[in-house]
Amino acid sequence: LEAAGVKNINAKSLRRDNPHNVVRATLDALKKQGNIEDSKQIVSAMIQLFVACCQKGFIDEDPILRKNYGIINNQAIHIDIGDMVYREAIQKRENYIPHIKELTESLRKRLVRDYPYLVEHYEKEIDQL
Repeated sequence: LEAAGVKNINAKSLRRDNPHNVVRATLDALKKQGNIEDSKQIVSAMIQLFVACCQKGFIDEDPILRKNYGIINNQAIHIDIGDMVYREAIQKRENYIPHIKELTESLRKRLVRDYPYLVEHYEKEIDQL
């Protein structure tokens, strides 16, 4: 990836039992570096990715964060889009807010357990939806 010009892939060389858990590995690397601002950016980027997809009418029917999403240059990306489907109704704010809260519940729990300094930021991002 670096040869293609992609830099700052914190998680690429970390040893994890689950090689797909790029978001967690990135947050772990940033935690080790004491880089709270970039950690906040990762949380925001994940939520913003879900909002953007919903606003376009797309949801992931297999929304497992640890295996379907990743981080490149502090931007959230879809790794596996095979279960993305179009649902017109999700474009409405009143429909996508509860969907995003449900989708990010595993992230919130991970933040509470491993990155408590990011919980307030997560909650602020969710409240601003």
